[in-house]
Amino acid sequence: MNIQLQFIKSKIGRRIFSMFALCALLPIALLGAISYFQVSEQLQSQCYDRLQKEAKAHGLAIYERLNFLENELNLIGASQASQAREGASRDKAAEGVILPTRFKAISLMNSSWEMASIQGSVHLNNRKPTGIEEDHMKSGNTVLWVLEEAEARPRIFMLQALPDSNIQAGYLIAEVATDYLWGENIGNSVSPLTDIFILGPSKALLFSSVADSEPFLSGIMDRISIKSSGFFDVEDHKEKYFLAYRMLFTQPKFLLEGFTVVLRQPKSFILQPMITFKLTFPAVVIASFLVVLWLSIAYIRRSLIPLDALKEGMLRVSKKDFQRSVILNSGDEFEELASHFNQMTTQLDRQFKTILARAEIDRSILSSLKMEEIIEVTLRGMQGIFMDDSIAISLIPPVDNNESKTYAISMNDEKVRQIPVSYNSRDIEIFKTIQRHRVYRQGEEMPDFLSRFKGLNHQRVLVLPVILNEKPVAAIALARQSSAEYKEENIAQARQMADHVAVALSNSMLLEELNSLGWGTLMAFGRAVDAKSPWTAGHSERVSMMAVKIGRRLGLNDRKLDMLERAGLLHDIGKIGVPAFILDKPGKLTVEEMNIIKKHPVIGARILEPIKVFSPIIPMILQHHEQFEGNGYPEGISGTKIDLCARILSIADVFDALISARPYRTAMPLEKAMNIMVEESGKMFDPEVLEAFFDIVEPNKDLLVPQGLFIENHIQLGP
Repeated sequence: MNIQLQFIKSKIGRRIFSMFALCALLPIALLGAISYFQVSEQLQSQCYDRLQKEAKAHGLAIYERLNFLENELNLIGASQASQAREGASRDKAAEGVILPTRFKAISLMNSSWEMASIQGSVHLNNRKPTGIEEDHMKSGNTVLWVLEEAEARPRIFMLQALPDSNIQAGYLIAEVATDYLWGENIGNSVSPLTDIFILGPSKALLFSSVADSEPFLSGIMDRISIKSSGFFDVEDHKEKYFLAYRMLFTQPKFLLEGFTVVLRQPKSFILQPMITFKLTFPAVVIASFLVVLWLSIAYIRRSLIPLDALKEGMLRVSKKDFQRSVILNSGDEFEELASHFNQMTTQLDRQFKTILARAEIDRSILSSLKMEEIIEVTLRGMQGIFMDDSIAISLIPPVDNNESKTYAISMNDEKVRQIPVSYNSRDIEIFKTIQRHRVYRQGEEMPDFLSRFKGLNHQRVLVLPVILNEKPVAAIALARQSSAEYKEENIAQARQMADHVAVALSNSMLLEELNSLGWGTLMAFGRAVDAKSPWTAGHSERVSMMAVKIGRRLGLNDRKLDMLERAGLLHDIGKIGVPAFILDKPGKLTVEEMNIIKKHPVIGARILEPIKVFSPIIPMILQHHEQFEGNGYPEGISGTKIDLCARILSIADVFDALISARPYRTAMPLEKAMNIMVEESGKMFDPEVLEAFFDIVEPNKDLLVPQGLFIENHIQLGP
């Protein structure tokens, strides 16, 4: 910096610097000042305009709620009149009316001011309608009252004359729930940090969004009373506000002079951008000064340009930007220094990309337990690190199987491809001789599993065995068409990837074993239940298979289909609690025996309840005998209240039972079973689910054999 500032000793340098500073800083300062005042004025104007519009909108919303309350009161009055015409007394007519939450209380009042409460209690403090109000109500209109009390917020009442009926002429009086009227429970359409006040006809406070607002309102009451709407600045507790108000005209319709909606918003909130501007503008000026300083130095001291360029290059490196090079054509030591600097950034770029790629592979491998995903992520990550022509991972089959797959990716084709390969005993012996890695060169005999690389003119193939429990489970192969040897650091990185893959494959294989064990257990449970009666052998598996087909046809996701398959296998597990003589009874069941049968969904749900992983399928098992019209068991629910998967199981269960032999009948012909299913659409079965069932069965009726099995190894039907 001392070298750069030597231009201060020169008059020309000082003159040029002053010119740069004056030309740059003066326009910025003037523009900032002008912008500040103009933007402040615009913000204030926009705030007043917005507050007035919001006050109007809030007033209209209150007016709409009043109209809604009026209509609701009309309906209640009409209901009272209708009951009266049917001969009910006033007290009887008042019974059974459901009070809307928008009214606190509703009462009937005759001309003698005798009250009959519909619900709640109306207290009028001896207030009675005037003659004008009575005429207004007799004309079919509604009257609003605002009753002010000494130590409480004013209450609002709505009055209507009863329509013609056998009830003695009178009125319907309702106390309005002010939290609904002011919009407290449904949200106010006002901007953030906006306070709202609602005043009555006498300017009494009806609602306030802030506490202790009376002193503030008393100070502005004279200014609000001048016109029906307006705006001005106010101050409250040393906080300055923008304020706007608007009167709501209700006199013609409700014989009430109306309410006044008052909104205020802090100036500090509205002018916050200007406060930020004042804080940031000095920083802008300082930044401009630094730019001027740099330009002055660059202009005066051209010899410092190379140094500045190198300095900028170092700053970019500190921000992990290794892509841009420092270009200098000075023809001196600075140019040589720039060349070495660029070589350094290139090496850093390669090393940094390697670290990032390895970290990404680590995260993907450790978070994924699907073997194919692990392999694909590994292939793509290694391709980004090593940039070889081809990379492959070949799975080594178990001892009793020679067939396996190789997953490969190449520079010319970024898609990961699966290639079937065969292993022989010689390949396995080769793996036993490879400790960490082996490099095959062109002309050397390669194992059969490297058949993908044969004939592709690869000069070098690096093979790394993936070892798990001292046994090879896979092989990673990197191939290049150049004759360049693999460097030790590249081999070490590839070996590290192979070790990561070993850990991930171990987790994946363990998960597959656990999953297989889980499904085997479910299958065993289902067969154990079916084995209780020779008539239900294989029933649970067939129901599970058909239910999954229906669910897939309905577009259920994989997780739902998995749960549905589990529920199908376990849907009759509750029959463990049903005596065998009932299940195998050839004749009609007694009422007591039928009641025992009906308990099996509840028993099944109770059996599975302690197993948390089965929680999602318990509703399916509990409800699979519910009927769409509500005549099922155990709860008698109907329609969409029944779990969708339970509705699917119901169809699969009944269909298999119909076309299977039972102790009390022979297997039903397919056509007859299908007709029964059609007849029960909308009754026992959900029509939409039943339609999906027919979409599966109808085109494949010829493939069905007794017990609902599809020939040819249960061929996959439907999408």
